[in-house]
Amino acid sequence: MTADGEMRISQKVGSLVNGRQARNESSDFVSCVKLRTFSLSTEDPSCLILDILQVSASDQNDENKERNNFKNTHTIKQQLVNRFAAVTNGTNGGM
Repeated sequence: MTADGEMRISQKVGSLVNGRQARNESSDFVSCVKLRTFSLSTEDPSCLILDILQVSASDQNDENKERNNFKNTHTIKQQLVNRFAAVTNGTNGGM
């Protein structure tokens, strides 16, 4: 592959990461891109690798937030179900 081809590929990977299009991809994909970016980049590869690592860390935070939101939503739903059951059974549901 020519240096020009390598440069275009590394720019494509960089724009993919910087554009946050890789956000929903798996961490395996990010690791794969990290390795390929390092081997294909004709400039300083640390910039692209840093971008990918930042996206990976950001994705992990997003996953944790989504997981916590799901748990909170489930807890609220369960509380509503419990209150409804208590009301229909003749108690006040803790209100």
